[in-house]
Formats: sequence, structure tokens, C-alpha cells
Amino acid sequence: MKRLLNAKIAMAFSDPAGANACLAIARIREMNGQAVPPMYTNRKPHVSEEFNFPLVLSSELPNFKNSEIEYLFTGTSHPDSSENFECRCIENALKENIYTISFIDHWTNFKLRFSGLQPGIFPDEIWVVDDVAKRLAIGEGLPAERLKVSGNPYHYYLREYWRSSFNKKEYLINLGAKPSDAVFLYAPDPVSLRPGIKAIGFSELEVLADIIDILKKGKTQPLILVKLHPLQPKTGIEDLIAATAYDKCIILKEVDIPELLNAVDYVIGFYSNILLEAAALGKSVIRYFPGYAEKDLLRHTEVGAFVSHKADLENAINRIMKFV
Repeated sequence: MKRLLNAKIAMAFSDPAGANACLAIARIREMNGQAVPPMYTNRKPHVSEEFNFPLVLSSELPNFKNSEIEYLFTGTSHPDSSENFECRCIENALKENIYTISFIDHWTNFKLRFSGLQPGIFPDEIWVVDDVAKRLAIGEGLPAERLKVSGNPYHYYLREYWRSSFNKKEYLINLGAKPSDAVFLYAPDPVSLRPGIKAIGFSELEVLADIIDILKKGKTQPLILVKLHPLQPKTGIEDLIAATAYDKCIILKEVDIPELLNAVDYVIGFYSNILLEAAALGKSVIRYFPGYAEKDLLRHTEVGAFVSHKADLENAINRIMKFV
């Protein structure tokens, strides 16, 4: 990553995880007295105030011809949601002999992310988060000689640079919490949509139902904040909350994720990037995955306290609630 902190670079991204990696590098550059690079996206991200950099927001591709850019750094996205924006930017850069580096933020869909490129064409370097990701990427057909284990630039930024702008739970009060509330953040992935309940063995609604059922039994009623994934339908979550009659539940869509994580007491999810970000900030994480073990994308990691049955989830919640 050090190369990118001083060189003449441009950035391109589409989905939130790719945006975070690019914006984190831009912020570190700024904090170290370097110029913020030009950044191109076809979807405006919801970002923290500190990441409020000028963006070129357009589905039109940047023209790198006659530019002084040494590197193009991109996120990677699912082709359906990104319309292959990063891939098309990579193609343009390669035509102009600009060195390209692309970052894969997770442990899935490695080859699919580059399906918008011509067969056999890849960025000059492909950064992955760890050795497991590298092995999986090779297994999917990505060229081993181009794969580099980089870690996640955004997680590095959270650990080493990020500082809160709020005191204690002040940020949560703005979202509707009370100062005395114990606060759980539920960060679901829309697994009922992709890869599907039959493929994974459970749904995000079933997990929320388990969490609410457990918390309703306690002497105190913690507040549950549900941070929706960008693809997560709100209706099903709302209907479930109404059916359970648990009135201490707030659905969130666009929030400042680091500030939210910093302020909550506990984080629950299955394999959302938010869990990894929470771990980078040193938060207490419970990873509940009641489905098929081989579908657990974080099974090789040590992120959070892992449980796979409702009874174990209840025990884990009861243990931590003793300290509220």
C-alpha cells in the first residue's frame, strides 16, 4: 500500500466496500500531506464526513489518455450491481499502459468480479485480504502471479487513523437511543436473496427472530439497531419486528458506520464486512451462523465469538449481558 501513498494515482469504485478501500487510502494520503487522487464512481457512496472528497460521479468512463497517472486503483464489485464499472475503467487504463491494481474485499466471487473484462485479461495486480483468499482466488482461475496479500486498507485505516467525533453514546442518541440503553447492532447480509435460503440454510429474518426472542427473555430490554445491507428489503424486517412486538428496535439505512460501531455495545451478524470493521475497532462481536458450515465465508477467521445454534447464541448473549 505504501506505493499508493506517494505515487500519482487515480481510483475507481462502485460498491461500498470498494469505496471504503479507495477512500481510506485517499484519507491516509491527505493526512500525510499528499494530494487526494481523482476518484471515479458510477454510484455515490454514503460516506463519513472525513471521506467527503470530490468524486466524479458518472456512468461515463474516465479518459486516462495523456494523463500523468502512474497507477489506477479500483475496488471490485458484482457485475449486476456495478454494471462492470470498475472492469471498464481497468480496460481504459490498460489501453493507456497505466499500471492497474484491483482490490477484492471478501472471500467470494473472485473471478465473477472480472467477468466484464475480455477472457484472460486481468489487472496487473489483484490484492486480496489474506492467504485463504489468495488460495480461493487461484482455485477460481485468477492468475497466481498477479495475486498479492495486502490486508484491507480500510481496516488498516480504522485501526491506525480513525478517531470518533462524538462523546460516548452521543451518536446513538441522534438515532433515537437513550443514554441508558444497552445497544446491540444487528448487521445482516441479504442471504435470502443471494445465495438463497436453500443454498445457505437460513435467512436473515430467522436470525433476527432468534435475537429478539432471546433478548425478550432478559430483565432489561436492550435496543436493537438493524443496519440494512444496501440490497436488503426493508419490508420483511419491518413485518418481523411488528410480529414480535419488540418495540425497542430501530432500522437504519444510511449511517456513519465507524461512528455507529464505536458507540454500540455489541455487534451480531454472520459474515458482513461490518463485523470485520467492528473487529478492527476492537468491538465485541458475536458471529451467529446457523446454516451450512461450508457456506460460512468467515469460517477460517477468528472474528468474534462464533456460535451456530440458538442455544449457544443465547448463552453468548447472556454472558455479555451480565456486564451491561
